[in-house]
Amino acid sequence: MYKLLIIIITTFLSINSIKSQDFTPISNETTFKKAYTEKTALTHSLKSNFIQEKSISLLEKKLVSEGLFQFKNPDKLRIEYFKPYSYLFLMNKDQITIKNDQKQTNISTKSNKIFKMVSEITMECVNGNVLSSKEFKISIFENNSQYMLKLIPKDKTLKSLLTEIKIYIEKIDYTVGTLEMYEVSGDFTKMIFKNRQTNIPIADEIFVVN
Repeated sequence: MYKLLIIIITTFLSINSIKSQDFTPISNETTFKKAYTEKTALTHSLKSNFIQEKSISLLEKKLVSEGLFQFKNPDKLRIEYFKPYSYLFLMNKDQITIKNDQKQTNISTKSNKIFKMVSEITMECVNGNVLSSKEFKISIFENNSQYMLKLIPKDKTLKSLLTEIKIYIEKIDYTVGTLEMYEVSGDFTKMIFKNRQTNIPIADEIFVVN
């Protein structure tokens, strides 16, 4: 369950794979932070199909999943997996619901520290506030077409799960291009978002499971 939460910390991804050695430390960090914060503040909703690729150290082949991601500002998130299995993750304010074919689990972030922390980080990645996150040490790099945020966990619990997260942001429009997550176990996760739609109407009802 916690590994699923690790996967959804991030939100916007691209098809292209990027090599870290192409990046150098950013030349003007202040200008980037200002522009990125202004751009993400304009995103009130997001809907996108996604493909998730996960490499597990003990398996030769990648595990590939498909689903639909939906976000509504300020605190509603729905991640639904369709292939190869059915799985639903909902975040609505301080309530989290996880549902599969067998059961449904409801969790309050108020009573669970790790879920509270992960839910806050998830929203920060979606709304652009990740730059001011207290949970990570953040370094910023760039190349000709992209910025890269390297997030190193500072919290003890997160450090036991993740070694680092890399977020690649397109310079042309400040949208997040690629996200890479490296787990302590050696596993690696990447998600690819397709057919992305921003600032479209999304009903509140889809963030509730009856």
